[in-house]
Amino acid sequence: MSIIWIKRIGLLALLTLVFLYGVLTLTGISFSPLPPRFNSPDETANYFWANRLAHSRGLRLAEPLNAVAGQQIHLRSDNVTAAGDVVPGSFVGWIIFLGGWGWLVGSWAIPWVTPLLAVMALWCWYRLILKYVGRGAGVISAALLAVQPAWWYYATRGLFANVAVVALAIMAVWLFDRALVVSSRQRWWHLAAGVAAGLAVSIRPAELPWLVVIALTLVWRNWSRAWRPGLLLAVIGAGVVGLPTVMVQWWLYGSPLATGYQDLQMIAGPAATASWWALILPAGFHPLRALRHGYDYSFGLMGWWWIPVTVAGLLALWRSVRQCPSRPDWSRLVWWYTVMTVVVSGWLLLQYGSWSVRDNISGQITIGTAYLRYWLPIAVLATPYLGWLIAGGLRRITLPPVRAVVALGLLVWFIWPAYQLVVWSEEGVVPVAAAVAQYQTVNRVAVERLATDGQTPVIISDRSDKVFWPQLRTMTFLGNGTIWSPAAALARQVPVYYYSHNQLTSANLAIMKGFVQPLGCDWQVQASLTSVDGLYQLICQ
Repeated sequence: MSIIWIKRIGLLALLTLVFLYGVLTLTGISFSPLPPRFNSPDETANYFWANRLAHSRGLRLAEPLNAVAGQQIHLRSDNVTAAGDVVPGSFVGWIIFLGGWGWLVGSWAIPWVTPLLAVMALWCWYRLILKYVGRGAGVISAALLAVQPAWWYYATRGLFANVAVVALAIMAVWLFDRALVVSSRQRWWHLAAGVAAGLAVSIRPAELPWLVVIALTLVWRNWSRAWRPGLLLAVIGAGVVGLPTVMVQWWLYGSPLATGYQDLQMIAGPAATASWWALILPAGFHPLRALRHGYDYSFGLMGWWWIPVTVAGLLALWRSVRQCPSRPDWSRLVWWYTVMTVVVSGWLLLQYGSWSVRDNISGQITIGTAYLRYWLPIAVLATPYLGWLIAGGLRRITLPPVRAVVALGLLVWFIWPAYQLVVWSEEGVVPVAAAVAQYQTVNRVAVERLATDGQTPVIISDRSDKVFWPQLRTMTFLGNGTIWSPAAALARQVPVYYYSHNQLTSANLAIMKGFVQPLGCDWQVQASLTSVDGLYQLICQ
């Protein structure tokens, strides 16, 4: 084995180890004999449906009591059809992808799909930057991406689709680039590139605009070198892998363009209103709000990362202008890449920044807020600028001891705050793992105490449906006053409880009583599931 391959294998092993701690910290709970729990309803729903597919069960869950409950028995991240069946409430392509993996390997492997794709994408990213910028920049860019907080964090929370989509996009770009240099024009490189791109789109169709921008940029820049039949083959590959998602959406939601985000109980059905425009700009057009959110979750949260990136980008543009006469190819490459990055970044900032996300109940800016995973492509596209600057700066240091000290300082500069943010901050992997372990305990006690006599009770809560679903039926309050009339009707058929993560004060309990007493019902205090929470049964005459 040559020294080059030894270095490559060593680099891949190092990048794998970078993820291992974070992944094991979070998903080590999967080795528990208790049913797996997750920190968000989105993760809970994705695992539930993927696990059903892995065991050859369908994407519809019949719930007869929804006829009484006004279609309100479901997880927050799921949806309900007019017939009362619970169905996925998001993009089903990701569920099909995870479920297919679980069917082939086993449901135990479902949370590991994203970390595996993330590591594979790092290798592809390294090879791309190596080819166009240099070996040093390639190594540094891949390493920076590995410890970029949003990438690192969401690689450990593998039931979210965002890292997988970006990873597949990186693989598609590398495979297409590889297809350009294969002397025999092997069709399999083009087909593989199309399959990877098609999977990325089918997993999250809302990402189609920026994926199209990158695809058109690649084809435009390489049109003279591209093998035309290969491009057609790539399109066919993308269409074939995307077809199952389109067909399932048609079957579940009544339209090939519809998703679980639509209101499935409209009389006309989603087929009449579903459109790509509703998917890509769901929150409307709010550029000032998008800029504010963009600043908060870049310079505000990770200034130590984004300030150097911005400086590197400006220096790269300045250098490309200065070197244009002597290195025109390099200058054109920098400007092409920069224009593509600006267009993609601007679109993503507008698309998702226009939305006011309130994931965290505390209202704080945290790494667990959805903006960071939505804006992952921006972080990825930024790494080559910083990789180029650091590699070039280190080359200019002629004394090896000084170079080593500077490299070590840069390592600490980028890794230490990322480690603190990813692992230990609010919503970091350690606090999340502790919370999930608590959810498992609450779920176990609730099932043992409440699911008796062959009855599955209904648990009403604000944000704790992820704790009980799918072992128990769940309904969500969150200020929705329409829930109490169907809850009263349900309480006359099955046990109905209200769960609060803290015990209600006398004043809050009086408010809760005021909701149900006009319906001939009252709340009966039950023994807590843990030492701090509150459980109240709805008793109706």
